Amino acid sequence: SSRRRHTRCREVSWARRCVQETGLKARRKKMELDEASKAKLTEALETAQKLVLTQRFHMKPFFQAFDVTKSGYVTKTQFTRVLSQVGLKPTEDTLNIILKYYLNKGNVDEVNYVDFVNDVDIPEDVYLIKEKDFSLKTVQQLTKQKEESKQARTQIVSREPDDIEDVLALIRNKIKQERIRLSEFLRDFDKLRSGAITVSQFRIGLNMGKINLSNAEFDHLCEHFAAPTAGKILWKDFVDRIEEVFTQKNLEQKPTLDVKPANVETKYGKVNPTELESAICSKVVARFAEFLVRENLDIKSFFQEWDRHRHFKVSPKQFRQVLANCKFSLTNEENDAVLAHYKEHASGDILYMVFLHDASPIKYPLESDKLQTSNAFAAAQAAREETKTEVTVSIDKVMTRIKNAMKQKQIRIEEFFIDYDPLRKGDVAKDKFKGCLDNFKMDLNENDLNAIVNNYKSGRDPERVDYVAFAKEVNKIFTLKDLEYDPTKKIEAYGITQVLDPEDVLNPEEEVKVDACLKRLGDIVKKRKLHVKPMFQAKDLPKSGFVLDTRFRSILDFHQVTLSEEEFTLLRKRFKAKSRNEINYVDFDNCLLYTSDAADDTPCVDLGGRRLLNK
Repeated sequence: SSRRRHTRCREVSWARRCVQETGLKARRKKMELDEASKAKLTEALETAQKLVLTQRFHMKPFFQAFDVTKSGYVTKTQFTRVLSQVGLKPTEDTLNIILKYYLNKGNVDEVNYVDFVNDVDIPEDVYLIKEKDFSLKTVQQLTKQKEESKQARTQIVSREPDDIEDVLALIRNKIKQERIRLSEFLRDFDKLRSGAITVSQFRIGLNMGKINLSNAEFDHLCEHFAAPTAGKILWKDFVDRIEEVFTQKNLEQKPTLDVKPANVETKYGKVNPTELESAICSKVVARFAEFLVRENLDIKSFFQEWDRHRHFKVSPKQFRQVLANCKFSLTNEENDAVLAHYKEHASGDILYMVFLHDASPIKYPLESDKLQTSNAFAAAQAAREETKTEVTVSIDKVMTRIKNAMKQKQIRIEEFFIDYDPLRKGDVAKDKFKGCLDNFKMDLNENDLNAIVNNYKSGRDPERVDYVAFAKEVNKIFTLKDLEYDPTKKIEAYGITQVLDPEDVLNPEEEVKVDACLKRLGDIVKKRKLHVKPMFQAKDLPKSGFVLDTRFRSILDFHQVTLSEEEFTLLRKRFKAKSRNEINYVDFDNCLLYTSDAADDTPCVDLGGRRLLNK
């Protein structure tokens, strides 16, 4: 037994030595191939590498879904299925060569997908791949990349600014993103409130505020904000210059002062793009604009999925990944040209909002545009408030719209007001009344709401609304009160009117075309059993009941519900929301459900569990 144990120890020692020397398990051995097979294998691997590079994905997660035990092996059937999923379809001869090369466990069923992935993919730490899963060459490459990144981080601390404005812009950008008030870190050092502290205290305060500066940058600050007393820094002047990114001091003394946005862009040896890069970038932008128009895409939402903090920038890898997901491919030369134009010099990220502003048919407002036009917008808003006049609204038309909505949704409206009337006095505050009506998504404007409020003022308090009388009028569409005292009385069924064009925004010819369009769409919805409303709700995150007109058409195109240009223009005019480029999809869904029974002879139509009476 001792001899057997000694032999076993020698075998284990030999296996460990093989692992250290080769990086592979001792029992693994790849089969040798002839020259023709090696050429075919190399060609297949190059095809896979090109696919991974252009489509911007990693193959390892596809294999890991089948490798539950994390052994590094999958069956031949699973290996072939993964290749088919990612779009690799080698010939039968080439597939046999690949399997022959990576079947290195001593059997004919388990394929070493880790070695295959290392030959095709670019390994990254994001997938948490253990060191034992790599070959020795790959581990050395990762170690070299980590050392280079560590050296790059060291170089950031030793940057050389061009002037003091570069340093101030760098600090402004930092405190603007992280909402830092530097005065809170420097005030405690100035116990006499003289506005000056020592150089060492100034450095400590900046470090406490997580403002990491190089020696050259700190020397620029000390030289520019030096106090008359030697070794002192005027920290209050420094803070005033930095916090210009938020506001300026003493604005109450100059109310008409035009406040310009503070500079937050740094140069630090920035190189402008060449003429060739500018020409290539212009072609890419023009091609991307045609792509958006052709596909009816609202591309902004795809970038915002990566920009959770709304900094309006993404990494170069994320930028190219979004374009690849939208099936808009870029060559390496085109990608470099776009990066040269839209890459932020300080962080290295891509300013996708600037790119979309130049390329998209929807001109998204830039942050600088908002800052420059804020004062003009405030003045225009004040002028509109001064010249605002009360618009006369017909209470009958407003009540008809509400009754139609309640009839379609089968809602008892008084139940929503009772929660705000705990003492059951029969009235609620004006704001609560308006809020309840706004929850029904009927797109009532301020004038409509004011007309209802004025018509149903409470007799007990003019600042409150008698919701009981309002609900009694609305509920007449269902039944009448005190019918038990008059059992022979006949009640006429309430018929929904003015569904097609309640706001009278269409002329008679346009109403006929919209009616025909809605009937056609309703017929498609019924035959294909589509639920229209959830399609739009998936893209309406704030649940406002509105979507962009481009998103509206894109959703219909995606579900193969086609619209002509004339039909789309009329629908956009009919279902226009409060904003200029938004569509009220809730009203569209209600109208579509009501008109979609045109092909039926039955007295009602049942769509999505909702039952509507015929006109």
